[in-house]
Amino acid sequence: MTRLRLADGEVRAEIDPACGGAIASFYSVREDERFDWLRPAPLDGGVDSMACFPLLPFCNRIRDGNFTCMGREITLPANAPPSPHALHGMGWQRPWTVLAHSGQAVRLQLEHPAEAWPWHFRATQEITLAAEGLVAQLEVENLDTQPMPLGLGFHPFFPHRDSARIQVATEAMWESNTELLPTVLARPAVVDQLRQGVPARDLLLDNNFVGWDRVAHIEFDDARALSMSATDPLDFVTLYAPPGAGFFCVEPVSNCTDWPNLMHLPLAERGGAILAPGAVSRASVRLAILWDR
Repeated sequence: MTRLRLADGEVRAEIDPACGGAIASFYSVREDERFDWLRPAPLDGGVDSMACFPLLPFCNRIRDGNFTCMGREITLPANAPPSPHALHGMGWQRPWTVLAHSGQAVRLQLEHPAEAWPWHFRATQEITLAAEGLVAQLEVENLDTQPMPLGLGFHPFFPHRDSARIQVATEAMWESNTELLPTVLARPAVVDQLRQGVPARDLLLDNNFVGWDRVAHIEFDDARALSMSATDPLDFVTLYAPPGAGFFCVEPVSNCTDWPNLMHLPLAERGGAILAPGAVSRASVRLAILWDR
């Protein structure tokens, strides 16, 4: 399936339904100069190279793919070798069906039978482009006869320019072990640094943050920035800034890593939800373009 193109004035995007329903690019063309707000994917790129992909029916890792839900022992396959853990759900590794496509919007759908993830669900994603930016909306409906655990979110990749700064207000950070699984909720110095804004080049993170106000600011230089805002239940944010990479990630999500195994903790510390049969959960994220601030 070819990529679907969206355009509104100088703002452009490409969507790849076959590659995890992902956004392949999001950029502006002004005076014949292209500026990429998200990391652009090569034409032959896989989902790991995309600009942004949806996360469902869980975000981040589940330890060894194992957890218990309402008395059921669940074992998920490791889907990101060589890691032994289940990662980011199934939506990013499945092709999505195109329901509608116009010049400024696309609506995609994924119906997932009860397989390795033993609950039947349907996901719908709508991506809309406008002169002021991009909005991605995600909806998940439980089509199963049993309650289903659910986490959802978005995984955007921002290009790592030397002048880039990140400003995110949170209350605490999950510290993690060498397998990137949460160990203790703490308030290291980086929490306060991020509240004030910190150069992306100074960060080395792969952590979940709690108590997020659902807003993040990404400054690329003195003239160009993005304001990212999310809706409930995306009350957590993951910052992924690996060393030497050409990108960094600020991911609005509804749960921390391994949340199904942290059900003994307060909801505000681990997130996630149990979706009743027939129930629907919705979330959205907006990327607002700011020029010449």
